[in-house]
Amino acid sequence: MFVAIFSLIAVPFLVLFHQIGHALGVVLTSKSEARVYLGPATEQNTRTFSIGRIHFHLILSYEGSVQWDTTLTKAQRIVAYAGGPLMTLVLTGLLWYIVTITPEGNFWMNIANGFFLIAAVMLILTATPMAYPRWAKARASDGLQIIRAVRD
Repeated sequence: MFVAIFSLIAVPFLVLFHQIGHALGVVLTSKSEARVYLGPATEQNTRTFSIGRIHFHLILSYEGSVQWDTTLTKAQRIVAYAGGPLMTLVLTGLLWYIVTITPEGNFWMNIANGFFLIAAVMLILTATPMAYPRWAKARASDGLQIIRAVRD
């Protein structure tokens, strides 16, 4: 039961921060606005709030994406695609640090360890260049999108 409840909180939280990393890559390298979707990027997922040029469309979900308004240059796309894995890397490092400084068996150490494990798996799955399977909407991983952008 704890694992199910934990997954309902940890995965969407980590997916959201991963997508924020992509959005930061967009707004820091261009004049474009970025829309962060937690959940499907549909009309039903309306804007929840905005921070500057980043607009958040949030539904409790395990999937996320970022859309932007303008055509980005090759370098801007590379930064945008890398932003998600970089944010996940930073969170993974922070969570590892918390796990190492928290006393063994402590409730918060267990929470941080769970978040760390999920973040580490997310980092590997998004940074590794690969096409996801059909059941995962057959998207290209961030690593594969970076390689494609470099080759353009």
